Amino acid sequence: MVDYRNNPKWQEGLLAVEQPDHPPHVGAKISTTRKVMGRTTTSVIRITEYADERVIRSRTDSGPVDYEGGYRFETAGDEGTRVVYEGTITTGRFMGPVGRLLAKGFQRQMDGNLKALKRLLEDQ
Repeated sequence: MVDYRNNPKWQEGLLAVEQPDHPPHVGAKISTTRKVMGRTTTSVIRITEYADERVIRSRTDSGPVDYEGGYRFETAGDEGTRVVYEGTITTGRFMGPVGRLLAKGFQRQMDGNLKALKRLLEDQ
């Protein structure tokens, strides 16, 4: 999961990822291309926290929305690893009903993405 190039395998609408710096480190920049509401958009995100594959956080440097968030990986006893996701998206110029619609769509998509990730990881 810390290799963003794997994200198109489980993130709906994510078309391409360019991650020139691997392994990840604080300050590394990653370019993502997504299809959102029928439009193709490109964003650059920057890793803001990385702790021994236990925590990875990032934020947008450029793109149509402001995003900040990440994943924390916790030991879950005999069950394996628990993945905890926290994220915030600010719709910026999309205010009012359009912004709320965009935020709801993002939440619904993220819920589906995390379910797809769980299936992918459990199959390995």
